[in-house]
Amino acid sequence: MSGTALALLTACGAPPTNPDTDPVPIAYETLDSTADATSVLGATMIVHNVVTKAKVLMNASGELVHNTGHTTIDVNDGYYVLVDPDGIDPDTAIIQDGSFIDGTGAEIQADTTFSDGYEYAYAFQLRHRILGVVHTARAVGGIVTHADHIPTAGSATYTGKAKGTIYNGTVFQQFGSNATSTVDVDFEAGSVDVEMTNFEAAPDLVDTITITDMSLTGNTFSGGTVGATNGGVLVEITGANTTTYAGGNLFGYDAALSGPDEVGGVFETDGDDGWMVGYFLAD
Repeated sequence: MSGTALALLTACGAPPTNPDTDPVPIAYETLDSTADATSVLGATMIVHNVVTKAKVLMNASGELVHNTGHTTIDVNDGYYVLVDPDGIDPDTAIIQDGSFIDGTGAEIQADTTFSDGYEYAYAFQLRHRILGVVHTARAVGGIVTHADHIPTAGSATYTGKAKGTIYNGTVFQQFGSNATSTVDVDFEAGSVDVEMTNFEAAPDLVDTITITDMSLTGNTFSGGTVGATNGGVLVEITGANTTTYAGGNLFGYDAALSGPDEVGGVFETDGDDGWMVGYFLAD
């Protein structure tokens, strides 16, 4: 279209853009992009106080400047903001230049279990101090899907990987390297269900873990019920006084789906008899 024609359209009353009401453009950079662009980051993490043993499910936020790698992650706890001028070290998968309001350092290490095939999200572990007390976290984060790009009808199924540990008070079971995850997102109902299976690891305490009826709001989800089975039979791992933490995010954009490209999250459930912890990532 010529410049004259464009000017005439504007003069004849074509509406100007309004950043408060117009749709957000569909333009997503992948985590490894070096474009002159900035992406919004989000993460869901379960944070542990190693002294009091207290746990909390938290939603972190931040941004990634792609052409420099400059990364900011705010845990949103009033104490901790990680700022790294050049992003993840490709050789060690570690962000090490974190800073806190109390001046102590931090470290985030990406989990290489999920390093292949994911463009917008990654799983990581965090270790930091808040007012001198060590806190650790298991998390999944990345470039989150904008609220304008999340469907309000229909559903989608994502498949991927899972990693975690089960403890029944006596022995430990790791998920195994072939563990898989299937994540069903019902956009209309606003719910998320997860099944993790194919653990293939001894001792054979559990072969499937499910998280059902997590509530989806925007690009985050949380809540739900965690269950475990072996051979289709319900297995009670945690016992009395069980507390459950579960949640995650939607990441990136899939043009064919007209919605999020990836989904991931974390969970932990513990009680008097044992516990189960892990994370999942699928596309």
